[in-house]
Amino acid sequence: MTPIARFLLLPGLLSTALLDGCGDNRPPAERTLAFCEGIRVGEPFAEVEARYAAYDMQAGGFARDPREHLDSGLTTLERQKVTGILAEPSGSHSGERPVCAIYYSDPFLEGDGRVVQTVFKPTWTQRF
Repeated sequence: MTPIARFLLLPGLLSTALLDGCGDNRPPAERTLAFCEGIRVGEPFAEVEARYAAYDMQAGGFARDPREHLDSGLTTLERQKVTGILAEPSGSHSGERPVCAIYYSDPFLEGDGRVVQTVFKPTWTQRF
């Protein structure tokens, strides 16, 4: 190995060690619960999406029938603007896995883009 290669190897190894240490190494269910509990009602959904990487999460499809989970304090008009999305641990493709169902007022439905409710499901098996 050349002196230049040795010189470049040390910073590369240190960078890799630091990046590995920054990941969230908790079990998927614990990580998903922490992610879900950190979401605040009224928070912009865009800010929630920005935290996916920090918790090693990915979008997992749409949550079924969001209206059955919504807070009864919402008006009928507000309920019609709500979309539900699933966040799940990265690498999940099928089978049983934890998910966080996030319900938000969808800007495509003339909503304000803010979270209205979250629901943690420790053992979700459906794709959508």
